[in-house]
Amino acid sequence: MSLHSEIQVGTFLAYVPVHNGLDTDGKQAAYRWAGRLKQDTAMVLVGGEEFDPPIHTTDLIAREVSNGLPARMEELFFPEDATLVPIPRASLAVEEAMWVPDRFAHALVRHGLGRSVQRLLVRSEAVTRSSTAEKGGRPNAKKHFDTMAVTQLMPETWTLILIDDVLTKGSTALGAASRLKAAFPQADVRCFVAMNACYPDKFKQTRRPQIGTVKLWGMYGAHKELQDP
Repeated sequence: MSLHSEIQVGTFLAYVPVHNGLDTDGKQAAYRWAGRLKQDTAMVLVGGEEFDPPIHTTDLIAREVSNGLPARMEELFFPEDATLVPIPRASLAVEEAMWVPDRFAHALVRHGLGRSVQRLLVRSEAVTRSSTAEKGGRPNAKKHFDTMAVTQLMPETWTLILIDDVLTKGSTALGAASRLKAAFPQADVRCFVAMNACYPDKFKQTRRPQIGTVKLWGMYGAHKELQDP
């Protein structure tokens, strides 16, 4: 089975990974938000707004997406028939383990974005996390495709929106999309991600909705091209 050649993606926030340099207050603030998202930190005070009970980062970002996503992106990624599909963790599923994409997907539906959440994908074999992989050791799109499996026979709708917390190169998204298309060739598969990891010269501000594609690149790699809507 060949990999899907490309997938349409949308992102809402942006940050610069620490190894690329955090030379401004804006980049440092965005990096802290990425850390909160990856841990789904619960917060009491955000920008002068108090929360009781504390609000989790996934819920806060979902609220901001529902209030501030450009209309074109909302139409593409959250139509009325959208089934949100969380992308599996790099490790094998453990019942009590935190699964941030799943939390984010459910938060989006609570805020009126998407019809429902279905856990259609599972990791059948653990892979190295992109954030901890050595240079050249990141799993490519084919590796992600080979280590994911479909868990249910039939989606609730044929509009499947993959949900993830961070978009780096896009290999995970492309592998997940390819696995869904292999199982459900008639499905319309896209991907929405909370935060885009970008190079320092591409960073403008934390809140920066963007739209574009992740394309198959070279020998099973991935390349993302994003622009402002």
